Amino acid sequence: MRLSPLLILLCGIASCSNPDSDASLAIGPGIYYWKTSWQLSATDQVNLRQAGINQLFLRLFDVDWNFNEGEAHPRGMLQLPDSLILDSALTVTPVVFIVERVFRQDVDVADLADRIGRTITGLSSQHPTLARATRWQIDCDWTPT
Repeated sequence: MRLSPLLILLCGIASCSNPDSDASLAIGPGIYYWKTSWQLSATDQVNLRQAGINQLFLRLFDVDWNFNEGEAHPRGMLQLPDSLILDSALTVTPVVFIVERVFRQDVDVADLADRIGRTITGLSSQHPTLARATRWQIDCDWTPT
């Protein structure tokens, strides 16, 4: 199966935490923030909380194949302010989207997972709100092929 490297990547990332020991993984209403620049004001955050939203899935970047360099690279990085302030009632989950064509190439999945992890960790180290995240979400579209 051509997409089996994705399964390996997802299983490896999923095994990084123990869901039974992490209360922040509680299921509840959430939204995805899927923009490339931060525009979620304090008022917007209050409105989310009042609407019962307690989870924010924050898309940090996409991973796409760079045909000129022959490897996967981050694309469309979320531009965050120096001091990212989020309502403490929101649980933040950083999200990375992997474009399917990455897995149509001869990609070293372990290296890809390591590079994605280092990029997320680097971004998180600049923002305490992201550094407190207890999980990451790696997303990819699936097709019949």
